[in-house]
Amino acid sequence: NLSQSSFESIITALETEMSAQTSLPVGAVFGLGRAGRIHFGNIASLRLARVKYVIDADPKAASVAAAAILGGQTDELPKFLLPEEEDQAMADPEVTFCVICSPTMTHETALRKCINSGKQMFCEKPIATSLESMKEVHKLAENKGLLLHCSFNRRYDPSFSLLRDRIPNTCGEVHTIRTCSRDNPYPSIEYLRTSGGIFHDCGVHDLDMACWLAGEWPSTVFATAARHNPQLKDFNDHDTAVIVVKFPSGAIGIIELDRRSTYGYDQRIEVHGAQGMIASNNVCDRAVTSSTAAGVNSANIQYSFPQRYAEGYVNSMRSFLSRISGSDENAMIVTPIESLNVSTLADACEKSLETGAPVKFQPINTL
Repeated sequence: NLSQSSFESIITALETEMSAQTSLPVGAVFGLGRAGRIHFGNIASLRLARVKYVIDADPKAASVAAAAILGGQTDELPKFLLPEEEDQAMADPEVTFCVICSPTMTHETALRKCINSGKQMFCEKPIATSLESMKEVHKLAENKGLLLHCSFNRRYDPSFSLLRDRIPNTCGEVHTIRTCSRDNPYPSIEYLRTSGGIFHDCGVHDLDMACWLAGEWPSTVFATAARHNPQLKDFNDHDTAVIVVKFPSGAIGIIELDRRSTYGYDQRIEVHGAQGMIASNNVCDRAVTSSTAAGVNSANIQYSFPQRYAEGYVNSMRSFLSRISGSDENAMIVTPIESLNVSTLADACEKSLETGAPVKFQPINTL
């Protein structure tokens, strides 16, 4: 039998936990597709916030996916709304933040509604389909004192963060930064048709990483690309590309992109400098290697981006939620200027591909 004091301790602990849950930031998730499921699951596992609404064009499928993510805990399921019903979430004063991971062409409209409703925002890239619209949305958010975090999740990957921290002592003056991003599985034509193209869909992550590692924006950009899938010609896209950027310091960045990698999600970085070299290699499913007279055998590298960058996604969401809750005002956030410059670099890649010549790059310094 429980003593009176033990019983009271349990009741106090339960009341404390319930109070903490009710005081958590409350949010809405726009879109429960590939990225939306990752973010929804991370919010649930972090327990730093709770999701009250999910806005999706297929609420039934979204509810099934959400229930699976939550392990069948139906008492924690949010309310599911169609896009035309999203004003319910916007008008709810309890909702303080929104996570935008609906189709790219809907981002700007959703963000404008969030800004008008005073919601903090976590958005998948890009936040809009044109540079001027991106500037305007960022400015609107800034004027209202709202956080708009465009998540470049690779910055939050522990291996890449450690690599960046060790560059000064390991490499000294940086000579070259090489990144390799080969996708798996090959995306569907339906996805590629509305993805924004290889530079804006894939290249922005590597451009952001190269500049983040270099600590500066490039002065020139050159890009070349090839099309191995003839279907891409219908919407003028490519599935293989190489980008070369030159930084004012003299460092050179070489970025390799490919939509196809038959052996897994190939993600590597190498930084070479006057004193040495540092690299981040692929992550395998299992850290076991067998060596015999017949050869060396190891596990496959991770399958795709949800597996390879799982920690990065969690850390990015944790930073956002920590910022909006006030628990960590110094949590790393991608700034509007950084987001705008990376998008402008992708535009420069497209111009270079079109002209066949290097493009001078002038970084944006103010909104």
